[in-house]
Amino acid sequence: MKESKKRSEGVRLSVRIDDKMNEALTEIADRFGLSKSVLVRKAMTEGLEGYAEHKGLSAEQYEEIRNKC
Repeated sequence: MKESKKRSEGVRLSVRIDDKMNEALTEIADRFGLSKSVLVRKAMTEGLEGYAEHKGLSAEQYEEIRNKC
C-alpha cells in the first residue's frame, strides 16, 4: 500500500481573492512550476520579512499598505 505524504504541521488559512488576482497567481505559479499554495506561502513569508523587525505600524503606514493590496 502506498504511503500518503504527511502535510507539515500548521494552520489552514482561507482567503478570498478576486478573479483577476486568481488569474495572476495561476499564471505565475504555472510559470515557475509551483502550486498556488506554495506561491502564496512564499510571497507571504518573503513579504513579511520586511515587517518582522517592526513593532507596529502607524495608522498612516497601515493605510498605505492596505491601499497597495
